[in-house]
Amino acid sequence: MVRSEHRVTNSTLPRTQIGKEETLLQNQQAYVERFTLIYCAIVMSFSAYFTPQDFNWKVALPVNALLFLIGAPYWFRKSRISKTTLSVISQIANALASVWICSFLGPTSHANLVAIPQFILVLMMFKGRSRLLTYLLGSLCVFLLSLPLFPFVHTWYAHKRMQEEALAILRYLLDLSVLALTTYQVHVITQSWQDAHRNLDQKRLHLERESIWRARLIRILSHDIKEPIVGALQMVRKLRKNPDTDKQASLINQLENSQMMIREIISNVESYSSTTETLELPTQSLSFSEVLEKLGPWIRSRIEEKRVTLGVDRLQSHHRFTANPESLSYQVVLNLLSNAIKFSPEGSRVDLETRSTGAGTEWIIRDHGKGIPEAAFEREGFSESGTSGESGSGLGIRIARLMAEKQGIQIRWTRETQGGTTVFLTQSTPITKD
Repeated sequence: MVRSEHRVTNSTLPRTQIGKEETLLQNQQAYVERFTLIYCAIVMSFSAYFTPQDFNWKVALPVNALLFLIGAPYWFRKSRISKTTLSVISQIANALASVWICSFLGPTSHANLVAIPQFILVLMMFKGRSRLLTYLLGSLCVFLLSLPLFPFVHTWYAHKRMQEEALAILRYLLDLSVLALTTYQVHVITQSWQDAHRNLDQKRLHLERESIWRARLIRILSHDIKEPIVGALQMVRKLRKNPDTDKQASLINQLENSQMMIREIISNVESYSSTTETLELPTQSLSFSEVLEKLGPWIRSRIEEKRVTLGVDRLQSHHRFTANPESLSYQVVLNLLSNAIKFSPEGSRVDLETRSTGAGTEWIIRDHGKGIPEAAFEREGFSESGTSGESGSGLGIRIARLMAEKQGIQIRWTRETQGGTTVFLTQSTPITKD
């Protein structure tokens, strides 16, 4: 006998938009910390060269303290001080230090050009968070860039400035540093733009998929529910016109089945929305028999109507799953068991079995009818009439698969060439004895 075996692979649930925004903010903050550290290291290196030449405690200590505070977002990143406050401290320290450096080296030193990468940093720090801080600190950067235009820069520390020959080399180093910092920032901005573009594409694709499924759910509600409702109304009219007690039991049974079908379709539609979210479900240890007991009222009428026998003699109470009772019962087992009954002929048997394997605990549902179609496992939204014309929403197996995966339960299935399908549910958990 030839058997084809298939494994239902894990679905990757899309990340929520909130999670994406948090990741972008974290990446942006990490960049701010790295940049302020690099910039602080550069200016401290210049300070280490100039300070010993004419050491003055009254000047050297405040200036070097300001240079140190430029790296505040990095130095105090693990403190309780807010990221915004640290960024403001860094910008103010840089502004005060820049005024002193430009005055000390002179208006032709190009020290004012450090305002260019600082302006870009202000946009990275505050744009979209605080309009006021963006405007104020951005204006401060413009002021720093125009420092050579102010008279005080020409007069302060004029008697201690370097000779023009030595200043030419320093000017070259400053230009090189500004160019390197700005190039690094452009690289980071380009990367951020690409990340944002990818996130927008992912969001658009996710919304398109959700739109397709919403349209399908509307069609399910308008089509699949209409049939059992019409059937139920017809049976009620028959009961009213022909109050025959012999036929009442059969009609009431059919009426109950129609209402249960409506309830299942609505439940599946509601459950589908929860499968696209990450939920923390309370769990407990459950045996297959306990799940069947919970499902008794829902499957009893279907079994009786098709005269299908449930084989439960191979169920062991110590073969247990750890899962959410409602999710495992109504969204996983009920959907799989309903499909097994749906595709079984009248008078046949559906065998249930539990066992332990090297992979953990395994529950088995085996029907002997025409078998669940392969497309039901492989294609989303597949729906096919059962052996007695039963219809469905086309969401049952998809919901069962997704809810099982959320709880660490893997689903695989085999289909016999001569008919019948066997579904295996496996959970890698230790087996406990009662």
